This record gives sequence, structure tokens and C-alpha cells, in this order.
Amino acid sequence: MNGRFHRIRGRGILWLTLLTLGLAAAGCRRSGPETTPPSPPRDLTDFPPVESVPGAALERLRPVALERGRRIAAEAFTVLSGELRRALEAGGFTNAIRLCSVKALPLTRLVGDTNQVRLRRVSHRARNPANQADTEELRIIECYQEMLAEGVTNLAPVVVQPATNRITFYAPIVLNNPLCLACHGEPGSTLLPQAAELLPQLYPEDRATGFRLGDLRGLWRIDFTPESLTNASPAGAEFPAAAASPGN
Repeated sequence: MNGRFHRIRGRGILWLTLLTLGLAAAGCRRSGPETTPPSPPRDLTDFPPVESVPGAALERLRPVALERGRRIAAEAFTVLSGELRRALEAGGFTNAIRLCSVKALPLTRLVGDTNQVRLRRVSHRARNPANQADTEELRIIECYQEMLAEGVTNLAPVVVQPATNRITFYAPIVLNNPLCLACHGEPGSTLLPQAAELLPQLYPEDRATGFRLGDLRGLWRIDFTPESLTNASPAGAEFPAAAASPGN
């Protein structure tokens, strides 16, 4: 693939002091001279690792999908982070880990159902196997990882249309809060001993430790039908360019 990344305006980064969910594939490299920091927000619109089907629907509906995606992801973040905050206050990190194991997926589905979309948080290194990224999602993740490796820190969401009946919003989830490392950090170092003891009991297939600050933790994914976007109006919700996400 050849081309250059599309530059767009970004929003300020919003972080909560909570646990957060958070591209070295060939063909994802940018061309042209190196940029000097601070870098502008970047998305994958002009250089997507996932090909969109031909047609005018995507270009016409992309702004609506971006605005709705930002709003829905921000709503999900608020719901999940509120539950985590209460769990942390009531019983510390182990209580929060237990809450995530039973409530994170149902709450995420609830926000999606309320908005009549399919909403997921996915990762290349999932804690819950239900959140493991598929092939399409891994391509997006790999390209965002390469951007981070190049020093681009202000990542923006992207919208693709890989099928005529689906338009998908993706937003990167970057691990940017030191408190995240309590449950996602490196064993024997930043990972809390009580978390290291409890996580294998609740998540026998856990792969979500060993992260460092600034690592990509995964993606928000929201699937729309073109029909659901046709009569929608952009809402202008606040959403960070590199979105934090609480929980597993």
C-alpha cells in the first residue's frame, strides 16, 4: 500500500485515574520525511489496512459514523469507569478485578443494545477470550502500534466499510495511566502481587499483563448499518484521540 496518512483535527485527551484498556505490519509504513513533535492527530482514512467496498456511502456517512462512534464509546467509558470507581472505593483492586470479570461484558453489550449498534472492546492480548481481536481488528491494531513506535501519540479514530451492510468505527485504546499497571503491568514489577495471584483464578487464559505506559491496549469497535446512519445527526461528543477504556 502506498499513500500518506490523513491529518485531521483532534480533541484533548481525557483520562480518569482508573484501570484502562488500553502497527508493525508490512504495508503500514508512512512515506515522506520524518515529522517533528508534537505530531498532529493521525487516523488511517487515506491509508487503511482494511479495504472498504467501492461506493459513495462511506464518504457520505463517515462524519456521522465518527460522531456517533465517539459519543457511544464515551458513553460506554463513563458506564464502565463509574462501576470501576465504585468497586475500587469499596474494596480496592481485587474487588475491581472481580467486578470486571462479571460485569464488563454485560455492561458493554447494554450500551451497544441501547444505541442499537454492536459495541465491543477488543485486544491483541485479551484478558477475556471473548475480547480477542479478529484478523480485521489485528490489522488496525498493528498500524496503530507502528504509529506509536514512530512517536505519534495523538491517534484518531477511523471508519471503514468492509462490507456493503456494515460501517465500522475503530478507536485506539492507549495505556496512559500508571494505575493501569496495577492489573496490566509487568509481573514482578508493576503488576500488583494480589492482582498476579487473583487474575489466573478469574481468567485462566489471561494475556493482558506485561504492558508498559504508552502501549496500545486494544480498540473500541462499533458496527453500524448504513441505514442506521442515514438519518442520524452528528452529536459532537467529547472523545480523546487515543481513547482510554477501563476494565479488562
